[in-house]
Amino acid sequence: MKLNKKHVISWTLFDFANSSYSAVISAVVFPVYYVNTIIGNEAGIGDIWWGRAISLSMAIVALSSPFLGGIADYGGIRKKLLLLYTLISVLCVASFTILKKGMLFEGFFLIAMANIGMEGGLVFYNSFLPRIADRQYQGRVSSWGFGIGYAGSILSLLLAVPLVATGRFDAVWLMVAAFFLLFSMPAFIFLPPDIKTDSAIHAGIKGFRYAIETLKEIWKGRESKRFLIAYLIYEDGVNTVIVFSSIFAATTLGFRHQELIGLYLLVQVSALLGAFLMAKPTDAWGPKKVLDLALCRQLQGHFMRSLSLKGKRQNILGSIHLSASLRQY
Repeated sequence: MKLNKKHVISWTLFDFANSSYSAVISAVVFPVYYVNTIIGNEAGIGDIWWGRAISLSMAIVALSSPFLGGIADYGGIRKKLLLLYTLISVLCVASFTILKKGMLFEGFFLIAMANIGMEGGLVFYNSFLPRIADRQYQGRVSSWGFGIGYAGSILSLLLAVPLVATGRFDAVWLMVAAFFLLFSMPAFIFLPPDIKTDSAIHAGIKGFRYAIETLKEIWKGRESKRFLIAYLIYEDGVNTVIVFSSIFAATTLGFRHQELIGLYLLVQVSALLGAFLMAKPTDAWGPKKVLDLALCRQLQGHFMRSLSLKGKRQNILGSIHLSASLRQY
């Protein structure tokens, strides 16, 4: 099967779109704003509530995705669910504009729902890859998606810089919501259409049964069980770095918002280059060897940080090496 340019471009543009959320909301600007401005981080209370919101949202996605995935397959509603989850995330991000100091529970609810929309939608987004690319091309198409996604992170952070510098955080949230919605539209228009195979009720029943049977089969297999456990540990570590790095830099190292954005821009440029550089090797060598190489680079980053100068330069250097290949393999 030859690659369909419309399918590939629209699929990668969705990564470009949602990376505005990943960069500005999950990683850099909103975590610090929520912890220090909305809650106040006396005695680490803000850190606790931020961790609770992210943990709850990820748990809901993890528990619901296998069953919703089965329903999406049998009911032919994969694209509709991707749209629904995207709209939930976009609307919740836009609603951040109502948040004021002390609105702990409102902020908790909105960021949890926004993250459910973002992370839950990725389940259906990723499921389109086998439909738009044969196995021999999937590694490079996936890397293109990550590379374009890093470009989206860079652009959204650059757009956020003047708004953050002037304290217009409400405008930052609206910018991210508009960015996410606008650049995700090609995916809803050009990706392969849903193929309805059953009614909603029958699809729900079949999807639930299919998910249960699939989980049982996976758990019986030695290799698949090891993969799931390893993936859980790896993703947990990666996500922890992403959602707490800016809070750590701001509260422990004293970084200001502009410095945080500058640091993350350096990380994204490094990761973008890595994504395109390792696109073909992922297909040629296999993702495991490339992942092993990425992990070695992370260890190298930690080692270089321990030998480098103290202070902010040390942490910038370590962060670039640590984050250059966080999630793409």
